[in-house]
Amino acid sequence: MLQHRHNKPQLPPTLSSVYGMIDAEMKRVDDILRESLSDGVPFVNEVSQYAFQLGGKRLRPVITLVSYRAARQPGDELNSPWKLLLVATAIEMIHTATLIHDDILDGALIRRHLPTMHTRWDAGVSVMAGDAIFTKALDLVTQLDEIEPYRILAGACHKTCYGELRQMGTRNRFDLSVDDYLEIVAAKTASLIECSSQMGAWYAGAETEIIEQFRLFGREIGIAFQIIDDVLDLVGDENTMGKTLGTDILHKKQTLPVLMFFDTLQEDVRRETIQQCSQEDADEIFVQNLIAQIQASGAVEAAIVYADSLVSSAVERIQRFADTNPRSRESQEAIDALGTIAAFIVKREK
Repeated sequence: MLQHRHNKPQLPPTLSSVYGMIDAEMKRVDDILRESLSDGVPFVNEVSQYAFQLGGKRLRPVITLVSYRAARQPGDELNSPWKLLLVATAIEMIHTATLIHDDILDGALIRRHLPTMHTRWDAGVSVMAGDAIFTKALDLVTQLDEIEPYRILAGACHKTCYGELRQMGTRNRFDLSVDDYLEIVAAKTASLIECSSQMGAWYAGAETEIIEQFRLFGREIGIAFQIIDDVLDLVGDENTMGKTLGTDILHKKQTLPVLMFFDTLQEDVRRETIQQCSQEDADEIFVQNLIAQIQASGAVEAAIVYADSLVSSAVERIQRFADTNPRSRESQEAIDALGTIAAFIVKREK
């Protein structure tokens, strides 16, 4: 059986109050995860347990549950419906499956200070583990009677895969435009976060226009989340992150601060630097020298400013909703919690 792993003790202090608000619901999500992925075959069970040790803060189901509370009308019963918990769990499963597959594609050796699954076993086990978790998420969704949640989840899954494929198709293309980069990360990273906030508002029975605002909230903080990942790959603490800095460049992946750095260069220098980045024999010494140039250029700060602007837009969007709709105390607390989550995304260290 999967061991019960409620993640609250591992949280940064800034999020403790948010998770405390939905502690009971998150325990139920963990229970569904444990029961859904437990298996009587010891090897299969061991792989399933290991997969969820690689998980993080369960941020996506948290956003689902908090959005549900935020979008509720005064007087509505607050108890989270069973179907909402199933959707929140399915989103977390899908996210975990994508992480397992991403680690194979990136050749990553460490996640959450643990060997990645393909390092612990091999790529074949990892592919099948990711597939098994993904299909179990689909199995959970079949318990829903409504077609709309299934449609939204299916769309998010497609966008995630589409974004990953598009990124793979542009790997080693350091002349990529910032607009193209943003389209890719909006799909591959933001889609599941966007789906999370949208599903919370949908199950709250919110009007179509309100559901759309919650969806856009998730999209904006989801893009900001990826941008901060990009930044941390250049200036993060290796011990905190559990990986070597500069791996995105080494793996020929474009990130926002790198693209912004190229935009600061004279055309001939830009062309030469892009060519050097694209060479297959670009080693870690070259990468570390390039990181120093990027840090000195102000591109990292510019990327953070852009992420901050997205988060500010997202928070203002939810606050406008709060200002124009009657709120219960619980709903206002949840709206404040969404703001806390958004602020955490641009302040996190891993």
